[in-house]
Amino acid sequence: MWFGSDNGLYRFDGITFKKFVHDDTDSNSLPADKCYVRFVDSRGLLWIECNGLTCYNTETERFQNYNPGDTLFKELMTGMAEDKNHDLWITQHGKYSLVKYVRNSDKFRVFSFPDSLTKSKLSPRGLVFDSTGKIYVAVSYKGIMVFNPATEKYERLIGCKNSRTAKLKFGWTVE
Repeated sequence: MWFGSDNGLYRFDGITFKKFVHDDTDSNSLPADKCYVRFVDSRGLLWIECNGLTCYNTETERFQNYNPGDTLFKELMTGMAEDKNHDLWITQHGKYSLVKYVRNSDKFRVFSFPDSLTKSKLSPRGLVFDSTGKIYVAVSYKGIMVFNPATEKYERLIGCKNSRTAKLKFGWTVE
């Protein structure tokens, strides 16, 4: 089990805790002590929000830090999911886009929301894939948007008529 905290990352094996913290002398340590556990991917890698995006390899016990301090990951991450190609997709509070981490090239791509939706200050709350690979993004006060990675286009699936008072709570189940 993994736990993120203001004082580091903790792993509990059922008997003991092991603590991981930032070390100024080690570039492969956590970039900061405050961290949030976000996702464990299909390869068993642990993805952590910690002054940016950080990946922990449980086999090598090393951290790889992505864009620490960069503006790409300045906002709180609200969702993370892995596609069939093992690429990672990320949503962030207050950011008007999906971010894709392409493993093969070790690069990030940003897919901005349509202008008509960003003007209304929506905020992504999470994401999930369907069986065809489309991404469903829960958006505060605006419902659900669907992103098709094949066409790189968004569509609005469900919307709220009264965006000032409607608050949606999302739970996902996809089969």
